Amino acid sequence: KVAPSIHHGAGTFLEGKIIGVDAHGARPHQGKNAIDVIAALHQVLKTIYVSPFEPYSAKLTKIIAGGDNLNIIPGSAEFAIDVRAQKNQVLQQLQEAIEERLLGLQKLYGVEIAWEWLDLAPGAEVSPEAEAIAEQAIISALGAECLAPPVITSGSDDFHYYTVKKPELKATMIGVGANLAPGLHHPKMSFDHSALNIGARVLAET
Repeated sequence: KVAPSIHHGAGTFLEGKIIGVDAHGARPHQGKNAIDVIAALHQVLKTIYVSPFEPYSAKLTKIIAGGDNLNIIPGSAEFAIDVRAQKNQVLQQLQEAIEERLLGLQKLYGVEIAWEWLDLAPGAEVSPEAEAIAEQAIISALGAECLAPPVITSGSDDFHYYTVKKPELKATMIGVGANLAPGLHHPKMSFDHSALNIGARVLAET
């Protein structure tokens, strides 16, 4: 079956570094423990609230701190946060809330936190007009029995930069069922290659 639209969510990543002061394990008061800051960051991310009707998440996905010497309290650490939302506006709210909390942690722990946002993938801005054209193309090329409902997914795709950067552009992304298994990006992923021809036939009808 083929869906006339895929409603991808929005996603981005934050990479950051905590710059504190190393200390000997016997003298923790002389340093600024980056692991304390990481632990606090993990907790404050859970204090971000958006409308419960909006799908969203923000979670740590990388932590690097300490070294081979087990008696050294690390003053520095690296971390990353994966941030996702179904809507672009909600993603922006999450980014602002995360930055507010990072600034607060700097002040609370007396450390420097540097960060940057990477790899923004905006959420889908599906045009109803384009979706209707795609729906009719699916029916014309394959028959009404092959029409599937729109797909809503938390995954993301940089295709949607087109409609975000050019709001006047009317677009949709069709979803072609291809029996993909066991999952996208899995090392042993496979799919039915005949789906490529099905997708091409639908596009030709548009």
